[in-house]
Amino acid sequence: MQLAILHHHLNRGGVTSVIVNQLRALATLPAAERPERPERPERVVVLYDGQRDGWPETSPEGFPIELVIEPALAYDRAAAAADPAGLAATLAARLAENGLTADTTLLQVHNHALGKNVSLPGALRRLADGGWRMLLQVHDFAEDNRPDNYRHLQVSLSESDPDRLGGLLYPQAPGVHYATLTERDADLFRAAGVAAERLHTLPNPVSEFSGMPPREEARSRVLPALGLPKDAQLVVYPVRGIRRKNLGEMLLLSALAPEGTYFAVTLRPKNPAEAASFDRWRRLADSLDLPCCFDTGGPKEQGGYGCDFLETLAAADAIVTTSVAEGFGMVFLEAWLAGKPLIGRDLPEITREFKAAGMRFRSLWAELRAAESLENDFARLTATEQAEVIQATRRPTVPLDLGIEAAAGDIAANAAVVREHYNTESIGRRLKVVFSAVLADRGGLAGDFHGEAIVEHFADPVRQSPVRVESVASAERDTLSDLITQLSGPLPSEPTGETADLPKLPGVRAVVFDVYGTLLVSGSGDISLASGGARGAAAADALQAVLGEPVADGEAVVAALHAAIHAAHDASPSAHPEVEIRDIWRTVLEGLGRAATDAQIERLAVEYECRVNPIGPMPGLAETLDALRDAGQLLGIVSNAQFFTPLAFAPLTGKSLRSWGFAPELSVWSYEHGEAKPGAYLYERCADALAAHGVAADEALFVGNDLRNDVAPAQQTGFRTALFAGDARSLRWRRDDRSLADVRPDAVVTDLRELLSIVL
Repeated sequence: MQLAILHHHLNRGGVTSVIVNQLRALATLPAAERPERPERPERVVVLYDGQRDGWPETSPEGFPIELVIEPALAYDRAAAAADPAGLAATLAARLAENGLTADTTLLQVHNHALGKNVSLPGALRRLADGGWRMLLQVHDFAEDNRPDNYRHLQVSLSESDPDRLGGLLYPQAPGVHYATLTERDADLFRAAGVAAERLHTLPNPVSEFSGMPPREEARSRVLPALGLPKDAQLVVYPVRGIRRKNLGEMLLLSALAPEGTYFAVTLRPKNPAEAASFDRWRRLADSLDLPCCFDTGGPKEQGGYGCDFLETLAAADAIVTTSVAEGFGMVFLEAWLAGKPLIGRDLPEITREFKAAGMRFRSLWAELRAAESLENDFARLTATEQAEVIQATRRPTVPLDLGIEAAAGDIAANAAVVREHYNTESIGRRLKVVFSAVLADRGGLAGDFHGEAIVEHFADPVRQSPVRVESVASAERDTLSDLITQLSGPLPSEPTGETADLPKLPGVRAVVFDVYGTLLVSGSGDISLASGGARGAAAADALQAVLGEPVADGEAVVAALHAAIHAAHDASPSAHPEVEIRDIWRTVLEGLGRAATDAQIERLAVEYECRVNPIGPMPGLAETLDALRDAGQLLGIVSNAQFFTPLAFAPLTGKSLRSWGFAPELSVWSYEHGEAKPGAYLYERCADALAAHGVAADEALFVGNDLRNDVAPAQQTGFRTALFAGDARSLRWRRDDRSLADVRPDAVVTDLRELLSIVL
């Protein structure tokens, strides 16, 4: 027999480890027992896209492995269309070039239906129709909380019906067999219609960690490289930090752990969506000075620490897992072979088989509610909500017992179970049986596949963890929030010398706020784009930070920025137009001959705005909003703003707008409508939204710092008004403006907390 293994890449990660360990398992079989055909010498050919940073330098002795690059196996590019016939022809040609034929070769394909390459399932079906026998080993499912993957499959294959789509993803044909990592997944395939004789369970083989240095020797190199004290207790998370690994929980543990405990995650993901999420957690940990190290195995020139994986493992005092989902769960086995206690989150669907074999997991928990006032399991929160909990967490007087000492007592016993049940020799024998069954399959009927069974299984609310489906945009937005934190500092308000006028205003059922200069202290007194507070140095620094290229004339960039704004205003039919600052920056960059992605443009806008207009929470904000919300007042916003304005609240105030009580439909932002203050348009939209809640305009109080932009149009719309006179930078009485001579606010407040005496 010739074995051809197909996978997208051979980078470090779970699937690559499985391929390597399975080949090591096959190599343990005596040559006479290896599944082979007498007319051909045994060969193993691995086809992949050319990426191989996780592939070992040497193959198992006496077991030659040929690596063949086939770019067509790579992940899809954005919006790629499916071409299964083209991929089938390409693969058939590549196999033939390497002397692999359908009658002498078994194809083993890993994660073919995950949605990374939408042409692959259909290509495999075409190869099966041509007589190729194959084992499709499924580690992960697109249906399992991977909406981007599943949607990509639906769109590219033009099929939204789960049953019909399942039939395309999981072909049923003579000579096509399936392998799963767990009995859980095997049960799922049985329920979906895979014939029992074509379904196999193949647990991952677990190899010993050969070459691990002694602990103290490793610590003498690893701890200094990570910048940690020599007596540090090091807890290592040996994974690529993708979203389902739930890194936010690692950060929370680091905030609750005993002093001197440090956490380290070994690798940054390569996938852009995953990398954006990873970087978000790294920035949050840095901003809060949490004892965490990220990308310990990554190159130093790319922001990593350059530590060897085995040395890092050897230096660890414990291994941690906070993952919310695993296909097999190697960490639950490998930790003990490394001689380390395992702590963290239990995944009962995965560990039940390990427990049945005799393993004990005394320091794993099914849910985490250790943070103060945490009503839900931490893993059930969105990434943004997790970040808010972490930001609000303070190291407890009695630190969290991580269970390291208790787990250490199980190392020897658990390692013995792993060596008995999951060693390479036993898995090698299972592989031989499975391969032989595929080769012996000479036909017979193949039933229909019921894809809806897969979808319904993974749609169970018990399996829903928001951190798994955090989108690229969400991760990038949270990264921008972290950037706002980095670029912002304490910004006290400046006294105005005004006298408060605080009449009781009965019947107020909603309070609507301006943002800049009212809820947030603003260095320029307003959003900088309208204030003219731009600076050439800020533009040059922002461009350098985002694009990594020096700018000779920042003032020219500022001039181009304002020229683009004026041009957009002139082109608008509105008397009070608003621009979309991302479009403005895109225009400016095109004029400079600079290319930038959408994410870079958003970061550039934030970098520039935070430099020319530092902001911070207005004194009394938290007490005021909490009291109004608790009293049942509806909270809304009408603001001249840009996309980054709502993002600023979580990093600057500790809560998102929704958490403070602001309903999205009552928050009206100028950039979303192309209309700005002092026009009445935004106020009218807010009044309409309030009416949908059963609140009339005269039952709402609008609070703003500008008589022209805030008080006058709000009164015109029917709101009652309060002029906020709490910061000299932003207070705009505009006493020289004759058009405002008859405009008088219903109240004047010099501190946000004074609103409570007016409306409550």
